[in-house]
Amino acid sequence: MSDRSVKQQHDLYRASSPDAFVARLEAAGISMQEVLSPIRAEALAEQPVGLLLTGSITVGLGSAASDVDLLLLSEKRLPLALDDEQWSYSRGADHNRCSLKRYVNGIELCLDLLSMDRMQALGESVDQLIAFSRTGQSAGAGLPVLEDSDLKLLHQLRTGWVLQGQPEVERWRQRFGCALLPLYLAINNFVLFKEYFEDFLAHRTDDDVPGGALHLGRMVAQSAGRTVLAMAGESNPNPKWLVHLLQRVADRGGALAALARKVLGLLFPARTADAAVVDAYVAELRAVQAQLDARLKADPSVARMLQAFEAHVHYVGVN
Repeated sequence: MSDRSVKQQHDLYRASSPDAFVARLEAAGISMQEVLSPIRAEALAEQPVGLLLTGSITVGLGSAASDVDLLLLSEKRLPLALDDEQWSYSRGADHNRCSLKRYVNGIELCLDLLSMDRMQALGESVDQLIAFSRTGQSAGAGLPVLEDSDLKLLHQLRTGWVLQGQPEVERWRQRFGCALLPLYLAINNFVLFKEYFEDFLAHRTDDDVPGGALHLGRMVAQSAGRTVLAMAGESNPNPKWLVHLLQRVADRGGALAALARKVLGLLFPARTADAAVVDAYVAELRAVQAQLDARLKADPSVARMLQAFEAHVHYVGVN
């Protein structure tokens, strides 16, 4: 029944709810027992677990070739039962996430395992950020900046479809403050926008690399786009969906639609441009900055957080 090497098209991406997805998965010949087969059965009976469907299917961006991305949550690490060698195995660079992969009936299943007892560092960072959101004060010398892998996990927890174990999933969501993720992203991305904008302005007259200055400008626009998405309640950190998601915000109308359209127009600058074109691009970015600044500071509590965030945040790996 299983094939490790041949990927087939499927209709799982057409599911509009967790129940509909499970029904389509079973129709494709894949049971939930098959999904959880690499975990020892006795271990699954000993502690509560939560199973989430994550990835592009859950946000309406899937296709007939999409992988099935699953996240299995538990309190303690679950022992594996990889007897048939049909699941490939890897561990994340931080050793917190165990990743399993298998093709079943031409469908690629990607199962990530996470246990709460391995998430202490992220929990401490989130606790600092939650306390900061409530008080506007940093308990230490600075605020943590969440890594890309952390943002991916928090987004998965926040938006994933619950297939099993709703109570365990809710416990994880509460523990890691997932409801605050869009606010964190809006503030952090706006701070990055301003830092990248300063770099762009410093290099705007560079002539040694054709298009180099406007490439920096595009990075500024991307940060603006991520800020707009977060303000619209979107927390997807995957850069490949930036344009798709901004177009959604633009198409559905509302207060952010015009701003989303403006940012979309700035994401694809010309490779080479004379000084007048660069100047016009700078003017457009300044207009975007002013609108973002006004919208974020319209809420006094967010304005205080933004000011404090800029004063206290410690960037890691951002040059």
